[in-house]
Amino acid sequence: ARVRLLCLRVVLSSLLLSFSLLFFFFFFFQICVTNTMKRLFVLFFLFLLSHVTNSLLRERPKYSDLKVGIVGGGVGGGSLSYFLKKFGNGRANVTVFESRDYIGGRLKHLEYDGAIIEVGGDAFADENVYMLDIVKDLGIEMNPVTGGNAAQNISLGIWDGSTFHSISNSWATYGREIALEAQIVRFKASLSLNYKLRAFKNKPFDSYEDYLWYGSLSSFTSSSSQSFADYWFIGKYLEEVAWEPLTRVIYDQSLSIQVFAGIVSLLPAISDNYSAKLGNSVMVEKMFKYGEADVKLSSSRPPQKYVYLLRPL
Repeated sequence: ARVRLLCLRVVLSSLLLSFSLLFFFFFFFQICVTNTMKRLFVLFFLFLLSHVTNSLLRERPKYSDLKVGIVGGGVGGGSLSYFLKKFGNGRANVTVFESRDYIGGRLKHLEYDGAIIEVGGDAFADENVYMLDIVKDLGIEMNPVTGGNAAQNISLGIWDGSTFHSISNSWATYGREIALEAQIVRFKASLSLNYKLRAFKNKPFDSYEDYLWYGSLSSFTSSSSQSFADYWFIGKYLEEVAWEPLTRVIYDQSLSIQVFAGIVSLLPAISDNYSAKLGNSVMVEKMFKYGEADVKLSSSRPPQKYVYLLRPL
């Protein structure tokens, strides 16, 4: 509806401008221009008018007319395939190129003695409204994982081979870590506000900066997690025993990672969280299935004939 309204405004503005120019040139020609010049101008104006009309009336290609290539079979590619199908004008012909031999990206699980063990991203917090909506829409059965501050049981920690280090309880045990907990609480509130303002806006963000403006999330993107920890005098215990192991497992990166992603890795310590009962990579598989995507595993460089989506069409 917004696109139609915009097109209508463009057409009306063009017509108004055209009639204004005609009105001006009519009087100008009557005084200064020969008959031959008048005829040439009329022919040129008719040609220009037909070209503009043809451009406005020409049917734009539907998504189903496009061959869309998605590079990467992780949750980013899966969500793009899902949203193309759900909100696209028709169905895009989607092909996914994944260099590894499995779907999921950093979401991967193993089965051991009948149990599902996540070896990548293990859960997502309840602040992630979009993921909650997607799993509900796709009928994915979830396991609720209680957050560290919501119950007495230990729910988030690191096993170093001999000792289990509880991240959830470290706030009270190590006084300086309270500063980091306060920042995670601030991030959680900013993220929740971002989702609410995004819903109120009721349209996609136009840029990365536009997204970060809502909820003041930009304050979490200006430094690395290590610099953030140094600034807030976070103790080395949480850095070395808990925080960096989490960023390495989830992102395969050290605390040089941007603080936005670093705090996301700690968000489960104070939130209610969810994981897929059959493994989190199942969520990505179902997104691609819903989007009717052709997933090519163990792919090398994809061909040039596809339109690669860097922003919404």
